[in-house]
Amino acid sequence: MKSWMIYGANGYTGKLTAAEAVRRGLKPVLAGRDEAAVKQLADELNLPWRVFRLDQPGDVEDGLAGMNLVLHCAGPFSATSQPMLDACLRMGVHYLDITGEIGVFQAAWRRSDARRPRSAVPSPSGAVYSAPSTAPSSPSDERRTPGTRSCPARSPAACSSCATASPPPADPPRSADFSLLSS
Repeated sequence: MKSWMIYGANGYTGKLTAAEAVRRGLKPVLAGRDEAAVKQLADELNLPWRVFRLDQPGDVEDGLAGMNLVLHCAGPFSATSQPMLDACLRMGVHYLDITGEIGVFQAAWRRSDARRPRSAVPSPSGAVYSAPSTAPSSPSDERRTPGTRSCPARSPAACSSCATASPPPADPPRSADFSLLSS
């Protein structure tokens, strides 16, 4: 089995994800910045753990040592995704997160180019479902897609929620290879 990490494991979604991983026979490394909370969860689930903050690039790289993939669950992603994604790209670690923040999708798409190592795939969760369509794939997609039944104004020009949304790039990123999690 390849090594992967859930960062922000002691938060609400991180805990649910860690428990589901264990139920499926997976053994992620749990990580976050709150040592007591991460250790407690790791002890409960019998999983390895690490503690590091995102404000020092060297600490993030040390924390990611030996990982093939990180599932980033620590928000707000507008503040936390860049330092984690930067470290992942430098180290060739695949990045996946659970964000619903449009700005984070856009930033990841801008960075999904030839400058990144071919071994690293940056993939914010919305990248796979945020393209405009007549049948949104998620509640957040539906709220943000102009003209859909849940758009308050049904028009991007008249809706402050939709006004911040912008179309996806012409060439969206490749999807992540989830075989990384199995041997």
